[in-house]
Amino acid sequence: NIRDVTSAVKGVNNVIALAAIVGDPACGLNAEETLNLNYESTKLIVEACDFYGIDRLVFASSCSVYGASDNKILNETSPINPVSLYARTRVFSEDYILNNCRNVQPIILRLATVFGYSPRQRYDLVINTLTAHGIINGKINITGGSQWRPFIHCKDAAKAFFQVSTEKSNKVYKEIFNVGSDDLNFTINQISDIVAETLGDVVVHKDESVQDIRNYRVSFDKIKNYINYLPEYDVRTGVLELMREIQLDEQLKSISNPIFSNVEYLKNKF
Repeated sequence: NIRDVTSAVKGVNNVIALAAIVGDPACGLNAEETLNLNYESTKLIVEACDFYGIDRLVFASSCSVYGASDNKILNETSPINPVSLYARTRVFSEDYILNNCRNVQPIILRLATVFGYSPRQRYDLVINTLTAHGIINGKINITGGSQWRPFIHCKDAAKAFFQVSTEKSNKVYKEIFNVGSDDLNFTINQISDIVAETLGDVVVHKDESVQDIRNYRVSFDKIKNYINYLPEYDVRTGVLELMREIQLDEQLKSISNPIFSNVEYLKNKF
């Protein structure tokens, strides 16, 4: 809504653009709505920021833009190969922002796969869903498992947005940064083993008959070198944190509740 957007950006210095339908299954529910919310709205935000002379526009993109790749370590200059509608909307938005921002200085953050406890909990993220099923059901099911993914705790993601928004120098302007840690590149099989070992007494069932073509390992040297960004959370810490919260809150044990899944929630909305 153009009135809401202009009202929100008027009189501020920095804008962090987070709003989108996130995740491949959720985006697949309604392609037209996804394009409207994930791409067309980007144009509106850029125009509003330019008009009101905003200093910085920090855009939430995704490492999923790398898509299907070989086993090379990918950096911000590596070829992209998006294999989902969600990833393509991130690429479209990145291109539009970098080519059309005039007065506002853009910064693009390509987030690794997020995990961890948050006030609006999600169980449609791989580490979170494996942890929840391990705690509630005592078992973890893996399909495929050999594909690589980078990971980042949600608090470390927030930290990255804060750091680039408050960086005093202009060296972050018009830059793309992968957000994560080299130490948090794992295969899904490795993640399942870490979760099971951390929780204890969990059965892991692996079905390798179906493979996920999305496969990428990512370098995070650039953001570390530019602004000294270093994540604080590892996978085990995130699993233990979520386990503690589930034990304290009965509502978090209802892992099939649509509120905890973008795709299930949006099925009802659409």
